[in-house]
Amino acid sequence: MIKELSDFKERAQELEVTLHQYTSEWIAELGLNDESAEAWAALERMQAAIFQEPYPDETK
Repeated sequence: MIKELSDFKERAQELEVTLHQYTSEWIAELGLNDESAEAWAALERMQAAIFQEPYPDETK
């Protein structure tokens, strides 16, 4: 099971790099300046943080 988790982590990291490349190309195609690109990156970080938060306990 540890091997499976390690493999999954490696594939997820590879996917993250690929997605970053696509995002960078997309930002360039949209003609966004550095400030707009940073705002976009901030939104992505906020979204990632949401997915890392534990689900609220719905039984309360």
